[in-house]
Amino acid sequence: MNNKLNKSCIIVVSVVIASTLGYGDALAESEINLVAEKTVFEPSARIFLTGTVDPEDAFYEPVSIIVYDVNGNEIIHVKSDVDYNHFAALITGPLGSFEKGMYVIEASHVSAINTAKVVISIDDLTYDLSLLSNLMPL
Repeated sequence: MNNKLNKSCIIVVSVVIASTLGYGDALAESEINLVAEKTVFEPSARIFLTGTVDPEDAFYEPVSIIVYDVNGNEIIHVKSDVDYNHFAALITGPLGSFEKGMYVIEASHVSAINTAKVVISIDDLTYDLSLLSNLMPL
């Protein structure tokens, strides 16, 4: 009788542990996305970033946004609150402007299984190649 009771307890405990492990994994796995308004900016531009953390949930931790220069050095680190799974940030260069070159902007969240990255270019001339696809010949 005691042996049957021990086996029953082991089975119940195993089922409880297995069900909580699955539940915790489901809550912990989410993805983050990041979008910049365009790909090329002037040195003094203010860069507006938006993104999402999915699935939509009550996130109490902010999104961490880091800007890296061409050498991979961290030059800007800001936090952005998550509101209904959306976040936004307005980035300006150190001391008010960026130096010419390529920059990687990375967003991360403690619940996300990935990091989101966008690459932007800083140049004196403001041109955005993504706009060329909208032009039609006359």
